[in-house]
Amino acid sequence: MQKNTVLIIAGVADFFFGSNSTKSIKNKESLLEGVQNIVDKKNYKSIINLTTPHETFNSVNPLKAVRPQSIINFTLHSEEFLHKNNEISLTTQDNDRLLLDGNQLDFLLRPEDYDIHICGIDLNGSFKNIIEELLSKGYHVTVYSDAIRPFTSTSKYISSLIKTTPKFRYCSHKSIKASTNREAQ
Repeated sequence: MQKNTVLIIAGVADFFFGSNSTKSIKNKESLLEGVQNIVDKKNYKSIINLTTPHETFNSVNPLKAVRPQSIINFTLHSEEFLHKNNEISLTTQDNDRLLLDGNQLDFLLRPEDYDIHICGIDLNGSFKNIIEELLSKGYHVTVYSDAIRPFTSTSKYISSLIKTTPKFRYCSHKSIKASTNREAQ
């Protein structure tokens, strides 16, 4: 059975990358360019755009060339990733908006059918919780080492996972095959 790959892009918009942003991010331009290159390769069945409620996309939007029906907007309102107060919205084939609770991601993207890849900004240290919750639901999770800006605690957590969790990979996005599918393990 083939598994589809979904990409989570976290925090790549105006708040961190916009021209008026006061946020200091090491190598901000190269991170933005790396994320844009990942998106431009079109290697993903769908892209989850992970943001906070105040985010805008006026000057920075790495998904502007992506078909709206391929984007799943995921807005964090809670510290937990798969929490009912978070918001999942997507555009249907008829261009209607469908809104789901954040705890319904595994209903929308079944772990037996999808692998999750992650890049972007570690929004308030949320990557640790996101990775933990995705692994606990049964997803295979890949974090792109050359396309994230993690908190120190998240980096330590990732280091511990590399050695102990077979459903977790930490690697360069360049080492991933140019395909949206892979053999299920």
